[in-house]
Amino acid sequence: MFRLCAYLLLPLFCQAQPTLQPLPSSLPCQYGVIGLRVEPAGPDTLRVSRLMPGSPAFAAGLRPGDLLLGALPYRLHTREELARLVQSRAPGDSILLVLQRQGQFLALSCRVTDRRQLFSSMAAQGRPLPPLDQPQNQGWDRNQDALESGTAQLLRRQQSTADLTQLVAALALEDSSYGADCRLSTQRYALLHPLKAGQIVGDLAAGFLTTDLDSLLLEAATALDLELPAQKFAAHPSSLPDQLQPFFRAGPLVLEAMALLDSAQEQELRVQIPVLLESLSHNPDLGLSDSTQDAQLRRTLGLAKAVDLAKLFAAARELTSLCTPARLNALQVAARRPGPVATSLPPGLSGRLLYAQPSPLGWILVGDRGPNHYEGPIALVLDLGGDDTYTLTDPLPVRLYIDYQGDDQYRGPVGAGLAGVSLNVDLAGDDEYLAGRLAQGSAFCGVGLLIDRQGRDQYQAREYAQGAAFFGAGILLDEAGDDQYGAAQHSQGFGSTRGLGLLRDRRGADQYLADLQVPSSYGDTGLYEGWSQGMGCGIRGYGEGGIGLLLELSGDDRYQGGNFSQGVGYFFGLGALVDQGGSDRYLGSRYAQGAAAHQAVGILVDRTGNDRYQSQVAAGQGSGWDAAVGVLIDQRGDDQYRADDLSQGAGAMNGLGLLLDQRGNDSYQAHSGQGTGGSLEYWGGRNAPNLGVLMDWAGKDTYNLEGRHDRTEFCNPGLGLFEDR
Repeated sequence: MFRLCAYLLLPLFCQAQPTLQPLPSSLPCQYGVIGLRVEPAGPDTLRVSRLMPGSPAFAAGLRPGDLLLGALPYRLHTREELARLVQSRAPGDSILLVLQRQGQFLALSCRVTDRRQLFSSMAAQGRPLPPLDQPQNQGWDRNQDALESGTAQLLRRQQSTADLTQLVAALALEDSSYGADCRLSTQRYALLHPLKAGQIVGDLAAGFLTTDLDSLLLEAATALDLELPAQKFAAHPSSLPDQLQPFFRAGPLVLEAMALLDSAQEQELRVQIPVLLESLSHNPDLGLSDSTQDAQLRRTLGLAKAVDLAKLFAAARELTSLCTPARLNALQVAARRPGPVATSLPPGLSGRLLYAQPSPLGWILVGDRGPNHYEGPIALVLDLGGDDTYTLTDPLPVRLYIDYQGDDQYRGPVGAGLAGVSLNVDLAGDDEYLAGRLAQGSAFCGVGLLIDRQGRDQYQAREYAQGAAFFGAGILLDEAGDDQYGAAQHSQGFGSTRGLGLLRDRRGADQYLADLQVPSSYGDTGLYEGWSQGMGCGIRGYGEGGIGLLLELSGDDRYQGGNFSQGVGYFFGLGALVDQGGSDRYLGSRYAQGAAAHQAVGILVDRTGNDRYQSQVAAGQGSGWDAAVGVLIDQRGDDQYRADDLSQGAGAMNGLGLLLDQRGNDSYQAHSGQGTGGSLEYWGGRNAPNLGVLMDWAGKDTYNLEGRHDRTEFCNPGLGLFEDR
């Protein structure tokens, strides 16, 4: 009947603009969606900018460029009014949208749906939400740290405990409103227990302090909710071919990981992964305007979900079994004995080889102590010394490079697991790593590790590098030296869908740059994208985020990142930056230094040192936006905090933002924030408040915003809490 009425009214709208009523100020919220975005097209007019292919708005006949006037019987002037009107309708209802196209007035009936149906690819496998009682979560249930106990006490004193309960209920609603094909239990637990964020990230970081590579892979698998069996590795024999048996055992395991894909599907996955990454580089909202791109994105993610990550981890464990100190020494001894060298070698090689033979997985080479150049389809290299150069081609299913000594240069996808596993170990020297995309400890449907034991090293890449992963684990470990890390974006501890991205630097005064190359998608002059330095990031509407962790253990370090950097989460991701020591400098842009948006968790923890924090525009230094949790914890030191809007303990759109400084004489400057709750216009407020908290527990401190002083405690409406002891 509704569609019939719309059809009968259509000729009237084609002749003259209809008379519409103002939207009521109070409407219920039933969380309806229709799958379109609009932008202002004048003081009182909206233009359709994007439509999700297959959405109700697309099916109703709306198209980009349409001028949206209202929804019968209401006139709509702003995006907020459109959102309130659509959200007021229950899934299954319909609305009659009034629009103007090429000078004619139209009325189109549009069905309202819910987010689970709108973002159906997230539920394509039908996997349930991961349980919250995982073994690794049980300790968090029993214990409280300073962040949790201190915040809980402040809430009780200000009679605001019920507000936190309401906010957690809203977060639980968000948690259950989407599919869960790729949801990770640690991220889910952190979102639903926001005051435990410090404890969760502290335990996560502690698990990755191990120097044993097999234990580290087990920790990574646990973070990805994978169960790996106990594995015993045989004692190493004397001959080189026999010692390399773990390498050859990795090949069949990679094949088993792809068993659910036929050969054509596996090839399609390998081809489409770079296409997907290229698209994400330019447009984080993939598929919102291109039906062909939307279909291919869904298909690529569907193929990736079919890959058995546990088998890939088993293959990676075979490789890491060759890299214990004892095995590395035994391999070096065996490699010194000259062996057969094939007469026909891949082009591009130079230098003296002690062993060179083809294998089903690719060429096996042993280089002498002089300079060598390696290039081509080389699966395994043992290089005994010299200043070497490596020019890598496309990733192979299995790749292992071990370089014992020398100042080396690596070009291309070193330590990149693309539908496979890859391990690169450099034991000594000042090395240089240069790459474009997917390199330097990265993975997509794989496990990629890069381990540099010592030296002053330089890492340069464009993106998806330096500890970055989708569907698997990308790990970069640097054990010593003053190092430089540079990337455009999506790097330096970046975990996306079902991925763990880890960058761990053990010693040295290091510099991290993920800025200055990709202009800000918000249009901010002079600002750039980053999405790096401990960033957990989902593909909004298609796949939940993973875990991104940057773990820096010592040294006076400098971090510079563009938007979404330095302990940030986005769309069901968990991002963390943990700095264990040194006086550090943090420079960020929008969403920085313990911030999160859209059902995500972001946290920055700095253990000690006189630190400097600076973020720009908005949402920095302990801020949460749209059902998200952002936390900054500084445990000791005389620190300076500089930020703009919605910063230093601020929450908006049902976000929780918390800044805790435990010791030191500190100074705070912000345009707005410092324990503030902001707007609630999203989703009708979800019947819950915001929560912004700033707590400083010691020292003589200064603040630029009104009412903030030493020995002061108060509660702002919104909800904002401030405490200086």
